[in-house]
Amino acid sequence: MPPDFPGQAFDLRRSFARMIFSAHRRAKNKAVDLFPRKVFQISNDWAPEHAVSTTAIAARSIADIFVDYGHSLVHRARRHVLERAFPSQPIDETSADSAAIETVRPNTHNKMKITFARAITAVALFLFASCAQQPLSSIDRSKYKTVALDPDIKVPEHYIYRDITGKRWRGLGGGLIGLLAGAASEGPGFHRFDAAARKNPVDIRAVVRKQTDNALRSSQLLKVVTANADTTLKVEVQAYGVGPVNGRELGGIIAAHATLTGRDGKEIWNKDEWANSETTALLEKIEANPSLWPKMANEAAEALAKKLVLVTTKTGRTVAEPFM
Repeated sequence: MPPDFPGQAFDLRRSFARMIFSAHRRAKNKAVDLFPRKVFQISNDWAPEHAVSTTAIAARSIADIFVDYGHSLVHRARRHVLERAFPSQPIDETSADSAAIETVRPNTHNKMKITFARAITAVALFLFASCAQQPLSSIDRSKYKTVALDPDIKVPEHYIYRDITGKRWRGLGGGLIGLLAGAASEGPGFHRFDAAARKNPVDIRAVVRKQTDNALRSSQLLKVVTANADTTLKVEVQAYGVGPVNGRELGGIIAAHATLTGRDGKEIWNKDEWANSETTALLEKIEANPSLWPKMANEAAEALAKKLVLVTTKTGRTVAEPFM
């Protein structure tokens, strides 16, 4: 039966709106609570130890983005409906529901910025733009005469294991599902490789430092000194480990970023490079001969140092394809 007067209509609209908002809020809270836990459960169940740092961060970031964006849409939609349902009535900002609009919205926007940046960082390796990079020989050598290699080379805490099966899964599945499926397929292989690599551990920081120093000295672009240098070369290893280099055969791979700074700390030159070893082998062969791992790491570091220091032509910035 239609209402007899505007007051009744207003009360009906208020009751109806409250009923919808209450049900929607319960559903939203359930989704917000359930979605991230399900993603984490999947990532923890599927991802091997070596992939947690990449896969779990990506899963968490994507989950956060969906949840935060949902928060934003819910509160904007709620305000819009309130204003349309009760055009002559101000929104009660003291109520719990209405206050949530004002308290959650700024937090949501800030959190979305953070989680979006975190997600972009997690997939940065996949989104390297191919652009020209200047060689080290392009610097003004009339101004800079000496160089010191910063001994504090940053390296990741863990090495990476990739194989051809995981690579195919990532290419086939795409997105988060491809990452999780690839990580799951590589789990057993990682544990086998890790067991072999532990028998011949590699100090990747020392290996990269040695090969970079050798390349600097052989280039004769700048005189290598230990103190009071015109420039300082800093190297940051972004990823290292093994991956499919020759079909199913694995090879050592290292990706790094190098920066040359002046006495004032200002950047003069930088370059991103990756390289793989000449030596490749099936996982079974590495298990039978664990000394192959240090050999692969040393060869990859030597090839990387040559790319960073000795190449005298412009090069394109590319991703470490075996790690894809």
